[in-house]
Amino acid sequence: MAFFDTNPLGRILNRFTKDQSILDNELSFTLYQSLQWGVYSLFASILICFVLPFFIPFLIVFGYIFYRIQVFYRKTSREVKRLENTCRSPLFSHVASTLTGISTVRAYAAEARFSANHTVNVDTHQRALFASLMAQRWVGFRLDLIATAITFLAALFAVLSRSWVSPSFAGLAIVYAMQLSGMFQWFARVTAEAEANMTSVERLAHYSSAIAVEAPAVIEATRPDPSWPPSGTVVFSDVRMSYRPDLPLVLRGVSVVIEGGESVGIVGRTGAGKSSLAVALYRLVELTGGSIVIDDVDISAIGLDQLRSKLSIIPQDPILFQGTVRSNLDPFDEHTDDALWNALRRAHVADAIRGLELSLSAPVDPNGANFSVGQRQLLCMARALLRSSKILIMDEATATVDVETDALIQETIRSEFRGCTVLVIAHRLETIIDADKIMVLDQGRVAQYDSPHALLTSDEGLFSWLVNQTGEANAAHLRRKASAAFRGKALARPSASDSSAPPSTSASASVSKSKSKSKSKSKSKSKSQSKSKDKSKSKSRKKSTSEVNAKSKTKVRKTKRIRRSQL
Repeated sequence: MAFFDTNPLGRILNRFTKDQSILDNELSFTLYQSLQWGVYSLFASILICFVLPFFIPFLIVFGYIFYRIQVFYRKTSREVKRLENTCRSPLFSHVASTLTGISTVRAYAAEARFSANHTVNVDTHQRALFASLMAQRWVGFRLDLIATAITFLAALFAVLSRSWVSPSFAGLAIVYAMQLSGMFQWFARVTAEAEANMTSVERLAHYSSAIAVEAPAVIEATRPDPSWPPSGTVVFSDVRMSYRPDLPLVLRGVSVVIEGGESVGIVGRTGAGKSSLAVALYRLVELTGGSIVIDDVDISAIGLDQLRSKLSIIPQDPILFQGTVRSNLDPFDEHTDDALWNALRRAHVADAIRGLELSLSAPVDPNGANFSVGQRQLLCMARALLRSSKILIMDEATATVDVETDALIQETIRSEFRGCTVLVIAHRLETIIDADKIMVLDQGRVAQYDSPHALLTSDEGLFSWLVNQTGEANAAHLRRKASAAFRGKALARPSASDSSAPPSTSASASVSKSKSKSKSKSKSKSKSQSKSKDKSKSKSRKKSTSEVNAKSKTKVRKTKRIRRSQL
């Protein structure tokens, strides 16, 4: 991971295109040419010295001058060639990035700015290339002077020694002296070019030997069980991580337990360490300290393939490779077509693939350019479904899709990844407000870890602050949604516990219910009896009062009759 952080794309492309081409094609040819022209020059000089012995001292002087010029030129040519190779990397990087984002460049009408940047990169590279060509002309001019002097001296000595040198040998010496001009130039040029091309070998050798290698793909001694991980429980114990030894820590003592089957939303401000958790899980960067344990297996003790084959990730930028739909879903050809269609159907993208002319064999352009962003994201979702992993990581998976695709993705997660451990890294709180737990990171540390409803009960926490930053209306909506999700999960727990209760507890519960029913029945009987007694008492009271009233009325009548009789 540190290698890709410190090396731009253009530099890597330069190594594996131009440098590799020089190593495979040009270097062998230049070495052969330098050997060939070196042998030609040597035997031509020997022939001239054999015919004209007086030429030997002058040839030694010219050889020394040629050597000094060659040494000076080779040093310059080597460094200029290295500079030219270095200036080629930004050109490759700019072209590659422009082609990748050509639609964005056109959308923002930035063609002129990118064209100007390309012109600057080309000019920079051409200046280095022009310096290399001028160095060749410099050495060529001086070698021409040496060759001209050799030809002149050879002709002069041939004339002076005409008395004892035959004309045929003199003519042969003069002809080879004239050819030495071209021989010297080609020998000097191809020798310097061969040495300059060795800089490409040096750069490739650096990549092959001086770069840190990842951990082994498979470690037989610690190979986990094929059914691992059974539940997907993830335990972070004092996890510390930095992307390079000279950089500060991005995770600073993260300690948290994620139970199997939980959905955990990971939030925090930019730079809090959210995506670094996914990097640590995939071991793209090895931990500085601490450990990560998945179902009692320390992930640092197993091979990278053994770990990464058990995880699935849906990144923010969906990645599709050039090939076919089938090769993108199943790159190692491990599943049948029925399994592929089942995964596409569960990801709600089967109809779109059936609509293509070749369906599963339909071509996929580089970076999936012939599919929309939403379709690419759903294809990545289908790829994750096909793997059937117990742990799913979603790194801003819905940040660049429309609302409809976001709803499809959320529906797929709730229905198809039930029972899996889902880690959702998100900036949009709407996507994780109904999660089982929320992990709030701040400067590489776990600031809060609880259910959304529990975190929102107080306005002092960082999660409440993040919710309030979305606006008053949206914050109220998020709080209502968190409360509704909490109530729904709370109602679901008793039913689950009742259904999973042992027979003894259910029997005791039925006994207690029958006792309570009998008690209620006895209470109702006693209440009814008391009510009947009260009714009888009230009736007897009414009878007694009526009798008293009747007696009093008869007495009044008798007194009235006696008074009338006295009158």
